[in-house]
Amino acid sequence: MKYLLLLFMSISSSIHAQTVILSRFSATTTSTGVLLSWTLDTGSLCNGISVYRGTDSIAIAEIHHIPGVCGDLSKAVTYTFQDSLPPESATYFYRLELGPRNFSQAVSVSFNALSNNSARWQPHPLVFPAKLVYRSTKEGISMLQLLNLYGQPIWESSSENGEFELQRGQIEKGTYIWKLYLPDHSGLLTGKLIVAD
Repeated sequence: MKYLLLLFMSISSSIHAQTVILSRFSATTTSTGVLLSWTLDTGSLCNGISVYRGTDSIAIAEIHHIPGVCGDLSKAVTYTFQDSLPPESATYFYRLELGPRNFSQAVSVSFNALSNNSARWQPHPLVFPAKLVYRSTKEGISMLQLLNLYGQPIWESSSENGEFELQRGQIEKGTYIWKLYLPDHSGLLTGKLIVAD
């Protein structure tokens, strides 16, 4: 029992002493909130992760906690958290606490909730990876179509989760027309898309 206690104390102290390297931390808006994503580098360990939110980078409050050991000695680990309750129409700052008193830099994002039967590209002008987020009054499959300025279709995809993702290589730099057919013929949204990347 004594040896097990010493082993636990050794592991616990090594987690607290470990340098945590955050290789990526991003915040993007979705149709219903803000999606946070972050990656801990290989070899990074911490004891619990707390997510903080505020309207500036200093006055922040904890909104979520992931208990237990985080990270991995043998591989990079990616985490996500969907903040589905931010008040509408404001810029928010998010920080992570990777173990006691080990705070990340803040990332910021502007959130404006979508009204029904509406959509927006983020970012726009578009740089990859990019998303079209939408909200529909009906559930089901939506169809997104991209056309060149001659009206010729060049790319299309379907979704039923409120967003489409566009990656580098799927379309070239330029200006396009997009058409979003909402589920069950409930609406057609269209607009101009500028690909800057």
